[in-house]
Order: sequence, then C-alpha cells, then structure tokens
Amino acid sequence: LGVASIAALYRFALRVADGREAIFAATLLTVSYHHVWFSQNARGYTGLLLFTLLGSSAFLDMLRDPQPRGIGAPLRYGLWMALATLIHATAVFAVAAHGLVWLCSLWTSRGRNARTNHVQVGAGFVLAGGLSLVLYSLVLPQFFATLLAPTMPGAKVEWKNPSWLVLETLRGLSNGVPGGGFTLAGGLVIVTLGVRSYAKQSVAVLGTFLLGLVVTAVTLLATKHNLWPRMFFFAAGFAVLIAIRGVTEWARIFSFGQLGGLVAKLGTAALAVACLMSAATVPTAWNPKQDFEGPLELVARERQPGDAVATVDMTVMPYAEYFNSGWPAVDSIEALQALEATHARTWIVYCTPTRMKAAQPEIWSRIEREYTVVGTFWGTLGGSEVVVVRRDAAAR
Repeated sequence: LGVASIAALYRFALRVADGREAIFAATLLTVSYHHVWFSQNARGYTGLLLFTLLGSSAFLDMLRDPQPRGIGAPLRYGLWMALATLIHATAVFAVAAHGLVWLCSLWTSRGRNARTNHVQVGAGFVLAGGLSLVLYSLVLPQFFATLLAPTMPGAKVEWKNPSWLVLETLRGLSNGVPGGGFTLAGGLVIVTLGVRSYAKQSVAVLGTFLLGLVVTAVTLLATKHNLWPRMFFFAAGFAVLIAIRGVTEWARIFSFGQLGGLVAKLGTAALAVACLMSAATVPTAWNPKQDFEGPLELVARERQPGDAVATVDMTVMPYAEYFNSGWPAVDSIEALQALEATHARTWIVYCTPTRMKAAQPEIWSRIEREYTVVGTFWGTLGGSEVVVVRRDAAAR
C-alpha cells in the first residue's frame, strides 16, 4: 500500500501540477522517513493515504468534467473512498472535505451557466456512502458506538490538547526532515508560498488539500478524541505537493532579468538536494518503535537478590506474554504499596508517560515522589519511551 501510494501521488500530481513537480513529489514521498515508517509500522495509514489520493483524483476529474459520461467515474470514486473508510474510519473526513468543496462549487455556480459536472459528483458521494455501509454492515452498531465514544472519558489527557498536537507534530517533523527545526522554520515560508500559489490556481484544489485537515481537527475536538498527528497522515501527499510548489514559487519570484534561468535551475537543484537529504534520514525508520529489550537487559544487569520488578499499564503485556519475564503487574496504588512493603528495592518498568499520567494517576504521582529514573529507552514512536525507575526502601 505504501509503494502504491507513491504512484497514486504521481498520478494525482499530474492533475494539479506539471510533470517536474509530480516527479519531485513522488520522489520526496519515496525517500520520506515518515512514509517509510508508516509503510512498515502502520500500514493502515498508508492505505488511507493511497485511497484518499485515488479518491481525490476521481473527485477532481468529475468536478472538472462538464459532460457527465456514464457511471464509471462515480463508481471509481465510490469504490476508492469506501475502501479508504474500510481501512480507517477517518476517511469520512476526506469525503466530507470533498463534499464541502462540491457545495462551494454549487454555490458559486448558481445563477450562471457554469460548465461543472455536479451530477456525477453527487452520484459519487451516494456510491461512497452506500458501499461503505455495505462494507461495515456486519458491525454497524459496534462501529458507531466505538467511533462516537470519547477517548479515556473523565481523564485529563495531554493528547486531547490542541497545543500538544502542534508541538508533537513539529517534534515529529523535525526528527524526520533534514535539518530538523531549522528546516521547519524555513519551511513555513515555503508552505505559505505553496498555499498562495494553489489558491490562485484553484480554490477547489486547495480545498481538497486542506479542508480534510480542518474537518478532522474539528471533529476530533468535538468528540473529545485524542489528537494524534497520525490521524492527519492521509494528507501527506497534499503536504508534499504544497512544499514542492512553494520551492517552485520561490524560484519564480526571484527569476527576473538574466538571472531567471539560473534561479530556476537553483530551484530544481534545491529540490534534488532536499530529496537526497531526506533519503539520509530513512535508515532510522528501521529502528525499534519501542525498545523493550533495553530495560530487560538493564534490570537483569543491576537487579539484586530480593528486588521486586513490576510492570504497569502498557508494559504488562509485552513483558508477560512476549518476554515471559515473570514480573508481576500492578494495577493500583494498593498493589504497588503491598509489593514495596515486602522488598528492599522496587523496580517499575513503564512506557508512554502521557498515557500513564491519565490511566494511573496515583501510581504516577508515587513514581514522581519516591522513585528515581534509572534508564530511559527511546524508540521511533514519539512519546512512547520505555522508562525504568527504582525505589530504595532504605533511603525513604
């Protein structure tokens, strides 16, 4: 699915940009750390990316075609978006974005003889909805109950905070783009130029790029779901196209007089260098998502006779079922205190601090007060580091 999404981006790019931009967009996605990471570790999201690109291509084709010709185009759109929804329910946000673009097109074309194909677009939405319902028909009651249920209700979770989303997105991007934060700072100007260029070219195209992100964010906030950056990965192809266009626009702005040809070549060279630098970050995508072996080796090396080692929350399953460590799990402050009372030293191995704070607030508070961090083991999954802490009873 990840490989197919590269071809899908190229074909989509040819509809909204020239061949040069399409080639660079496909190349940059190919050597993108985030695309490689999702392709191997979160294939559902690359599938969502693939079918969103295919569906968006069909949508723009229908919107631009002034003469409806058969059911083929609506059927393609309905099939692609139904498959996207089957892979991940957030695809409905992309469909909603297409719907908003279509409604805006209807509004702006009223009262004048606009040659816009609204019939096939409407049929495409009907088919997308109908096919999605068929694919989900066996689990519809559970589907709606799960989809509309808030994440960890009643718990104060940083993942629901928009500021956390922004900071985590910037952190994740800085880890996966050449130059880190410095590149992101310059990239803001490039993105602004790209957005401005697409706005001049076609509001419908820009709406297809951006409205899905807006609808996703608003819906997640309204339903009190976690605002994970991966929920927006379906728009990765659009983001690449905007960045490529931004560099092209930068070169165009400074292309005047005798320097025009040279600046244009420098723009192409800059895109080529960006692809090479991005490729240099790809090998790190094969590092472990979470390092569970490191804590196992640390505890085995430093544990003393009579020490207790406990797991909590999300470390329970890997150490019990995969590593068969024999470490007891604690699920309450009382269970932890009982373990501490019978051992001179107590070790705790936990991961994903943000979730720990929300899921086990009492245990988290005790860890902060009475435990010392012995080791932190980072993986490629942001915010999911595995932490080893220890409490010495004699020192209390």
